[in-house]
Amino acid sequence: MIPLEVTHEVFIDDDIFKALKEMKTEFCDKLVDLFKYFQVKYKENQDFDYPVAHDPCTIYYLISQEDFKGRPGHVEIELEGKSRGRTNVDFMCKHEKKNAFIFEEMNCVLYTS
Repeated sequence: MIPLEVTHEVFIDDDIFKALKEMKTEFCDKLVDLFKYFQVKYKENQDFDYPVAHDPCTIYYLISQEDFKGRPGHVEIELEGKSRGRTNVDFMCKHEKKNAFIFEEMNCVLYTS
């Protein structure tokens, strides 16, 4: 599991937009359109200047596991009540067994000139 505390450190910034545009492929053009849409929504809803790279971080893990640090723990999602949808993480695991690996750090450079 890669929590928001980790993925909120990686943004699709102007350098990444430029790099995607320079590739001149239909796929990269679509990515720019998608991320530009997210940029507007993140600014409106969370006052971020750039969109967060949640999904790209997950893909990055698949190709570069050594850039992630974390530890095993127990994860549960609340299904009812006021906090329905909340993710609870327990690293002590006194009552439950470990069922996930939770990432706490990521060394991720999406673009380097």
